[in-house]
Amino acid sequence: MEQDKNTQDLEKFVRGQLDGIQPKPDADTWSKIAERQQPLNKWLRLRFYGIRCAILLGAVALVWVVWQYNTPEKPVLPIPVDTSTQQNIAGNTSAPGLDPFSAAAIPPDASDQPLTNMSSGQKRPDWYQRNTVPMQQVRFSAEKGIQYQSPVSGNKVRIPGGVLVYKDGSPVSGAVDLMFREYRTMADFLAAGMPMHYQDERGAFFFNSGGMFEVRVSQNGADLFIAPGKSYNVDFAPTASLESANLFYLPDASNQWGHLPHGQQALEDTMGLAALLRPRILTEKDVVTDNLNNTNLECLPGIWLVPDSADAVAWLQEAIETGRAFARGKIQPPMWFRKNPERDDKFFMRGLDRSEIRIVHRHDTEERFFPDDPSKVFSELAAFKECYFTRLVDSTDALWRPDPQNSVDQMFRQQRAWKRVVVYPLGGSKCEVVFGDEDEEIRVAARLSRSSERGSATPFNPAQVFAEYERLRHARLHSYTDAIRAWRRFVALADMHQMPEEWCFPVKLWFDYFEENRKTMQQRYDSLYQTGITTNRALAAKAIDDWKVRVRKLHYERIALGTKYQDAGHQMAMTLQVSGFGTYNWDQIFQLASPIRYLYPRYKTLGGETIAPVATRVIDRERRLFFSLPQNENLFNLPGRMMDVIVTGADGRTYYMPGKTYSSLDLKNKDQFTFVMEDVTDKVGTPLEWSRLLGI
Repeated sequence: MEQDKNTQDLEKFVRGQLDGIQPKPDADTWSKIAERQQPLNKWLRLRFYGIRCAILLGAVALVWVVWQYNTPEKPVLPIPVDTSTQQNIAGNTSAPGLDPFSAAAIPPDASDQPLTNMSSGQKRPDWYQRNTVPMQQVRFSAEKGIQYQSPVSGNKVRIPGGVLVYKDGSPVSGAVDLMFREYRTMADFLAAGMPMHYQDERGAFFFNSGGMFEVRVSQNGADLFIAPGKSYNVDFAPTASLESANLFYLPDASNQWGHLPHGQQALEDTMGLAALLRPRILTEKDVVTDNLNNTNLECLPGIWLVPDSADAVAWLQEAIETGRAFARGKIQPPMWFRKNPERDDKFFMRGLDRSEIRIVHRHDTEERFFPDDPSKVFSELAAFKECYFTRLVDSTDALWRPDPQNSVDQMFRQQRAWKRVVVYPLGGSKCEVVFGDEDEEIRVAARLSRSSERGSATPFNPAQVFAEYERLRHARLHSYTDAIRAWRRFVALADMHQMPEEWCFPVKLWFDYFEENRKTMQQRYDSLYQTGITTNRALAAKAIDDWKVRVRKLHYERIALGTKYQDAGHQMAMTLQVSGFGTYNWDQIFQLASPIRYLYPRYKTLGGETIAPVATRVIDRERRLFFSLPQNENLFNLPGRMMDVIVTGADGRTYYMPGKTYSSLDLKNKDQFTFVMEDVTDKVGTPLEWSRLLGI
């Protein structure tokens, strides 16, 4: 009953509420809703547009900050060189402002002294025209200093403001001139004419250079200096990654190189530390290894690999013939060569005699045998196809193999495979058969017999059999060495016929690429063949000369683009803190392989006139070594080596003898010798001219 009463009360409440609802809304209902919603709508609009405006303003502010931070001040322009004097400054390079390490800006009012050009009438420092190696010039304010980056190499010079002084020690003010020069090739060293040897209390040594640089500052022709206790920085990227290289300094007064431990200017040694910091003395082998590992610039044709003593024309003609036959599918590079193209001939010859040789015994007696080579690597065994060997007792066997388990008799009866077999005739029918592998060999004394026991009308002649064996063996060996020679020449001269994008291929990948593009390669080598270059020596010689010129130009262009295109090892720059202007050298020092012999040279011109030498320089191009001799009365006595000799005479002229001529001279056991030199004064001077003369 209680539940029914509650239900009735709920129904009355609901009915009363429904009766109070109007069928239509009041006239001001929507106005009241809009009034209540208006503050919320304003907040929503503010949030919507405010967020977008904040993002836009933030972006504008960021652009403004970046622009203010990265906009450089007005750069200092390089000093224009008067055209009347430009011929004396080979390759003078403009140095416009570069990034934050370019020449620092100088406001127009930074100095009371105007920025005048270095015209032909202006006095220049004594060192200005010392040599013809290109030099970069830029003007800056002594008070502000400079941060300069070479557009040639990327090397950087940072000179702080207020560190420059005159000769009397007074501070420098106003506009000054920075001159920066680099020596990076043998041609640069020749054009510079500076010494390339070093001496300390341990003896005399030669340099193997990783690059040199020269920093000078002057004002109106007067040399400037770094104040005592002050220094400047050079970020220097060596031309090669050299082991145990050190920094050396060449004072103008003495013209003799001094060592700077850890890149610092030499200080007074009060604690005897100089001996501990002396540069390490390397061997000739050490520096040659470094040089040969640093000869090629990435993705450029490498150095000319044909030895100077070889017939380059014959190499080229055979290389083209090999490439054409390879492209047509007539020949294939042996796998042993494809896997080891960098190995020398000795390596291949050691791997030549390798097969699976077994000693096969005749059924009637173990003393009769013959070597079986199923792979037929040792094709000369065909000479014994109607013969067998009868083993003889060797009385010396027990003397040099006293262990019965290791005796010839024991190993002869073992069922094992040998890697090689050689037969040595001993006269008549007697011979010695040698079986061997990497670890062991046995020498079996034997007599050669005819395999058939039936009578024959032709008498058995062991000498003829042995002669045929020797003929077939020599033919196989010559065929093998001919194959090595042909493929080696193909590899050495492949870059002459490659497209630039193919220069990056290592030899192993080049073989794969060649096979994958046979049609293209066939067209390429057919075109070369059709020019007649394989039969016309004059055409081949011209092709070689043109190629050398092209490679030289490519390398010079690459150097001009700077170190950013060189490999990672060359891009590793070091920061040097130095306290003096002048020439610096990042070098190894080494001694020639002992014993080294010298001779007393006399020099004459082609016309027979005597040359009085005042400077002697030697280039070993095969080893990438450059020498300047401390004593002009001496010259290397190295018979057979390709040594270019360059002599500067007392008359100021330059004389040259090519390496081919030196290598052909009979210098063995000579203490004196007269060398005939060509006057090349009018052919050389600049680094490029030296490069053309030497073909480097």
